[in-house]
Amino acid sequence: MNEQKKSYNDYMNPNVSEQKQNATDLAAQISYFIHHNTIKPDEWILLDKMLKQLNKQKFNLSRKVLRSMQTKFENIKENYQR
Repeated sequence: MNEQKKSYNDYMNPNVSEQKQNATDLAAQISYFIHHNTIKPDEWILLDKMLKQLNKQKFNLSRKVLRSMQTKFENIKENYQR
């Protein structure tokens, strides 16, 4: 009975939310991209600011902010894949 209650509570209130996972994944992607590519200075500054914001406030970011950061990162990454 207790195991069922615990699994139900974990399902309803997971320890790691989807936003936290997305923020952590995005931070890892940006970090990897910065370390493995030669980037223009202005784009490096933007990515560094985004990385600092993700690391500092990864628990308080809304989905809208995460989506906008993701699209900005995808646009920058797209320029270097061509």
